Amino acid sequence: MFRIGLFLVIICTAASLAGIVAGMVLGQPILTLLSAFAVILFMWVGFMLKAIQQRNQGHD
Repeated sequence: MFRIGLFLVIICTAASLAGIVAGMVLGQPILTLLSAFAVILFMWVGFMLKAIQQRNQGHD
């Protein structure tokens, strides 16, 4: 469960990083800004999933 979630978060973070580059290349600052916020959001979700996974492993 958590591995699939982390994998999806990694894919979404990579896509958001590509969005930042595309926004810079195309000269679209709103795309760059939205992609930067998405990177922050996906990284936060990834850290939360990892913390929940580690907490659950500690109770086993």
